[in-house]
Parts: sequence; structure tokens; C-alpha cells
Amino acid sequence: MKKSRTNIFTKFTKTFFSLTFTIFLIFTTCIFFSCSKNEQDTIVLWTDNVEFASYTNYFNSTQDEIKIAVIYKSNILESLELCKKDKQIIAPDFVVGSYLANALDKKIFSSIEKVFTQDFTKEEFYSPLLEFGAVDETQFLLPISFNLGAIVFNSANSEFINESKEQQTTINFQEIKELSQKFNTTSKDGIFTKMGFAPIWNLDFLYSAFALNNLTFQIENNNLQFNYSLLEKTMKELKDWTLTINESFDKEKDFAFKYLYSPFYVHLQNERSLFSYTTSDKLFSLLQEQIDELDFLWLSQQGKAFVQEDLVTLAICKKSKQKEKIMQFARWFMNSETQTQMIENRKNMNLDTSTFGIAGGFSSLIFVNEQIFPTYYKSLLAKLPTSDILSVPHAYSKNWEVIKQEVVIPTLQEILEDKQTAQTLSSNFTNWYQSRQEE
Repeated sequence: MKKSRTNIFTKFTKTFFSLTFTIFLIFTTCIFFSCSKNEQDTIVLWTDNVEFASYTNYFNSTQDEIKIAVIYKSNILESLELCKKDKQIIAPDFVVGSYLANALDKKIFSSIEKVFTQDFTKEEFYSPLLEFGAVDETQFLLPISFNLGAIVFNSANSEFINESKEQQTTINFQEIKELSQKFNTTSKDGIFTKMGFAPIWNLDFLYSAFALNNLTFQIENNNLQFNYSLLEKTMKELKDWTLTINESFDKEKDFAFKYLYSPFYVHLQNERSLFSYTTSDKLFSLLQEQIDELDFLWLSQQGKAFVQEDLVTLAICKKSKQKEKIMQFARWFMNSETQTQMIENRKNMNLDTSTFGIAGGFSSLIFVNEQIFPTYYKSLLAKLPTSDILSVPHAYSKNWEVIKQEVVIPTLQEILEDKQTAQTLSSNFTNWYQSRQEE
């Protein structure tokens, strides 16, 4: 009963906190549009990242010259298209959010090259993140934050996992597979009592397996295009994992049904499985007592760790007349002292709903991650990502996250289980697209 009440209270707290942020966004926007001496002096920000409500409020409180009003948009690119058609919609001066690279070819953003100065240089950033937001060496997107896929395990198994390498920070598929085989344990009647890991347990891991093997998707003329041979090659590797290490998909599913119904950190603490997959934002949003017994390595392939597709960037809208003021905000925000204070403010709230780092991820500033983050996230010590291991994602269409979750990942799972073929992925997308058009 006590545990049930605790879960109810936790859910209530998270709901309340999320609702409070939403109300804060609306309240802040209303104040600036109704009380500003001159609405033309107010800079309008559209964002899908709720953290920017507190960031801009903090910025507004530090000076009187520039005021930013925040409007939340769950799908920024879609909203920008609607804005062109409906003149009553308040157009943004700049945007901060995920998947903005999908609009680089639309030429709706201005160059942000002038944001860099002698005191604020590109060398402060992870170079792959800058390259992600550049076109012909001109910067259009300023990287804000990013996350990586992490393979998590019980710290009691750290020596067993790290015995092959000193100061290991990454782990690849083959290493996970070999260690899982060593960990697997069966009873006398052949039933698994311990199982290292199975790709099918986590569909985000399954998708990452293809992304790390450089499988990308293109939508051309409303058709889904991809490299069939590469998909089938990766699928063969994953099937071999199941059949040679865990014997069958049924046994992987049976084991998960018996032992993996609890949150991943719980079954890792119980040592039923060796590994679990999550992302850095989810991992470091756990309570300290939940993470104390855990260790992790970055999921990699060929020495590259896959940056999650929802990395956060800032872009200035081409029609904005406030470009220099926006760059002033950007320079203020992308400052180590500012970001340290933001993390400190978040930690001082002492809520179990606290999010990770800057805008829910690693900062795009190398110094902040290397010098500031370990102070607040001690598990990151000696595990910080470096520029040379980052593999940035491909830019997809504005609805890619929906397509990925509703079409691509479910179909990949069924192909893995031999319920569908690679060819059906294209037809599934076509059917999905047609059904959306009919709605």
C-alpha cells in the first residue's frame, strides 16, 4: 500500500510540475504582450522545450533592454507553415527546438554566423553539432543541447564489463553480445534465469542499431526510400544475436515477461539482466538513490556514439527585425556562467521531476560538460563524450518522429521476428500516409 501511494504521489507531482510549466509559459507570454510598453520591442520565441520558459524569464530579469515572450509549439515546423497561411498568428522572431534541421532546405532561417565573436568562437562547441546546423559552411542552427544512447548496468558488474579495456567509455554491439553470452544462465530444464540483453527488449535500441549502421530514410514523392541491402544486413546481425545467444525470440519475450516488468534500474539492481538501454536525459533524470548502484557506457559502433535525433538547436527566422538582439540573448545563454546558474537553479528546486543538464541534455559547449556537469552529475566523471565520438543524425521530414514511432519502429520489430519483410516497410508507410491524407 505504501509503495502504491508513493507511485500515485510521484505521478501527481510530475503532472502538477508539467502543468505548472505550461501555465507559466502562457502567463509569461500574456504579460509581455499585454504589458509591454511597445509590442515591437518584444522578441517572440517559439519553442517545444519547456525549459526555455524559465531560461527566458531569467534573462528578462537580468536587464531591461530586451524582453522575450515565449510561445509553446509542439511542432515548430508545422506551425511555421501555418503561420505563412494565417496572418493572425503571431510570427516568431526565433525558434528553439528539435528537428529544425529538417527545414534548412526551405531557407526560412537566417545565417547566425554573426553570433560568433572574438570572445565567443566556434571552438567552444562540439564540431559535429555545428556541422549538423551548417549549409555550405554557413551556420544556420546554433546547437543548444544533445543526448546519447546509454547501455546501463549494475555497478557490481563494472569489473566484469570493463575487463577488456581500460577507461572504457563506449560499448558496441559485438561487446554487448559477447558479455551477454557470458552472463546468460539457465536452469537444469533449460529455462533462462538470467539473460544479458536482447535487442527486442527496447525498440529505441533496435532503431539505434540501424542508425549506427548508417541506415537512413528519405521521403521522396510521398514514398519512403532506404537502402534495402543495408537494412537486411543489420537485421541479419540482430537475428543472429537472438538465435545464437538467447536461442529464440519466444525465450527473450518470456524472460522479459517474467523479470523485466519493473523500471530498468530495478531489474538491473536485482541482476536478472546484465544490460538495459536508455538515453542520457532519462538516465540522469533519475533520483540519486536510483542511480547510485548503476554504471553505464555510451552505445557506439565503429567508435561513434549516436546523437539522438531530437537534439535542440536555435534558429533566427529570416523575416525577424530583431536579429542582433536575438544574438545577444544567444551569447548570454551560451555562456558557462549562465548555464552553471541554470543548472544550480534547477537543482535547488529539489524536485524528482528535474530534467537533465541544459534544455534536457548535454550542453553543446565543451567546457560546460567537462568542467561543470561532473559537479552535479558525479557519474559522468571520466565518461564525458568527446567531439571525435559524436555521430550526428540525418535531417528528416517535419513529421519524422511520428513516422518513426508509428511506422518505422513497429515494422522493424515485425521484420526482426520474421512477421514482415523489408519490402513491407515501404508499403506500410504508403498506407499510413494515405490514411493521414483521408483524415
